[in-house]
Amino acid sequence: MHNTMLYFSPRYKKEWIYDCLLLKVKSTAVYTFLQENGFLPLPNPRTLHGYLRSLKADFGFDASLFAVWREKLQGVPERERRG
Repeated sequence: MHNTMLYFSPRYKKEWIYDCLLLKVKSTAVYTFLQENGFLPLPNPRTLHGYLRSLKADFGFDASLFAVWREKLQGVPERERRG
């Protein structure tokens, strides 16, 4: 087994996956046409579905956001804090 086989690198960059998701949401027919005719190196719709299932979609604020803010404000005097 080659050493290069031990490391996994994603085939598509995160930004490209987001663009593909937007295109698929806007028009499934256009996405299918571009993929089947080889105009763009688009991932399989099942791949996109897997990415969508892994996304966390909740309402409201993310609790980790407040934890990060709390950490960042630890060294800031209270009179300089706003909001």
